[in-house]
Amino acid sequence: GYGCPDGLACNPYYKGFGKQVNSAALQFLAYINEQERYPYKMGQTCTFNNPYGAISTATMTVTPQNKATAALYDYTPHVFNGNYNFFKLWKKYFPKGSLSYYPDGTLLQAQGDAGVWLIQDGKKRPFLSEGALTSRFSKSQIVNTTEDVLNNYPTGSGIKFPNYSLVMDPNKNIFLLADNQKRPIANMAAFKQIGFSKDEIIPATIDDLSGYQTGTTITATSSYATGAILQDKKTGARFYVENNTKYPITDKAVLDYKFKGQKIIKVSSKELAGYKTGSQVLFGDGTLLTSPSSPTIYMITGGKKRPFISSDVFVRMGYNIANVITVSPQLLYIYDMGTPIQMNSNTN
Repeated sequence: GYGCPDGLACNPYYKGFGKQVNSAALQFLAYINEQERYPYKMGQTCTFNNPYGAISTATMTVTPQNKATAALYDYTPHVFNGNYNFFKLWKKYFPKGSLSYYPDGTLLQAQGDAGVWLIQDGKKRPFLSEGALTSRFSKSQIVNTTEDVLNNYPTGSGIKFPNYSLVMDPNKNIFLLADNQKRPIANMAAFKQIGFSKDEIIPATIDDLSGYQTGTTITATSSYATGAILQDKKTGARFYVENNTKYPITDKAVLDYKFKGQKIIKVSSKELAGYKTGSQVLFGDGTLLTSPSSPTIYMITGGKKRPFISSDVFVRMGYNIANVITVSPQLLYIYDMGTPIQMNSNTN
């Protein structure tokens, strides 16, 4: 339909699939980037007649909520049937729930709403308390969006408890909550040996704990059950130690970000040799990384690094450049490459 104005013959110059797609793309790019040159604008109420409307020819008012919608009316200045048909086709092929595009690990908040949501496994999980949010994330990581964007995600289980809470389910099982895991405490002997207090225990329902995976059981012989940073006195090597396992920390950026302010305990090589060795400590989902060797910004999600296709996409999606951590190219190389992050049709 490009080059085919209402009531006139089509211009033969624009004939052909390639010319049609290229010309239409350039035209809509102009509508969006040079909005001042065209009659219909985001947020401006306009009146349309519908001379070709098979459904209705009545005069109608429309307020485009974004530049993309305004561009549709610049190209087809009536509601019926052109823009209405576009709406119907869009709903048919891209139904509600299929337009989500924020990666797992993103914190979202609708403008004007106090609620904060974590995108995880393609669902939005609400934080049900201030402590549940601030014990896991910084509020600076919150991305502002619209209610429409949030509505595209199914709702997952709520995040109710602060990280490292002690909870008891209806069956009297006690767990230590750590990130996405609930770690069973074997018995009261283990509970007392580690130094927990019954006053710290919070009642929890089965639903409260449904979003957690079951982690390693904490026993009376578990070393550093709640985790600690140990440093080899001789070599200077640093490890995160939890439940008799040491996890190497090879990059200072990881130490500064994940364990900021945590005390480092210096121990002998002999003590460290007594622990099993686990995988290297890396950044978790939602972390934004870059390196001095490349301007590309990546988001860690699903254990992979996903590059933003451009700095413009990064900004328009609402991420904060102040949250980007610079790490060594060697650390970035450890992560497998994921699919690029780009804005889809749900762009604000």
